[in-house]
Amino acid sequence: MRTPEEIKNRMKEISLQDSYNDTIFNYCDRWCEKCPFTSKCLNFALSVGDPPLDDKEGWKYLKNVVDATCMMLDDLTELNGYDVTQIENIILTPSQDPESYPLSIYVKETAFKIHNWLKKNDLFSRLNNLLDLGVQLSEKFSRYKESVEVIYRYNFLIAAKITRAVAGLLENREYSHYDMNGSAKIALVSIDRLIVA
Repeated sequence: MRTPEEIKNRMKEISLQDSYNDTIFNYCDRWCEKCPFTSKCLNFALSVGDPPLDDKEGWKYLKNVVDATCMMLDDLTELNGYDVTQIENIILTPSQDPESYPLSIYVKETAFKIHNWLKKNDLFSRLNNLLDLGVQLSEKFSRYKESVEVIYRYNFLIAAKITRAVAGLLENREYSHYDMNGSAKIALVSIDRLIVA
């Protein structure tokens, strides 16, 4: 397992390469296995060979990634001559909490309704039970399985991206609008995929 220092050095090394788009991952659905842009994605390049997050090793590794990121922030503050004790005293107050915006409330409530329906019907267990029994994957069954995966994948992602877009709208700064548009676009693409599923 890579140490925080090794991860930090790897992040620096990969981020200096010109072949990667350094913002594409901010506006994606985080489904790398199905993405045609992984060859251009800095986030994907950094995660190649990382342990999966579904076991203890993955969580330990994630802690090392966070530690490496903190080390890089420390390096940047020192390089730029920032006094972090002064930064800690700055309190940012947004003009309005994006999570209290009506659209954010609506998508979050909808996401939980879908989540509760999925939980009640336990679709993944049913699918896995059929696979364990040796049921052959017919074309219809394969489409059904893919649809369930899509619903699970995009349900909460849509709410998060819409809330992020609302935050950009409320901040009303140039970069915020760029971020707002990218977040809203992936939310719309995800909604289309959810509808098809």
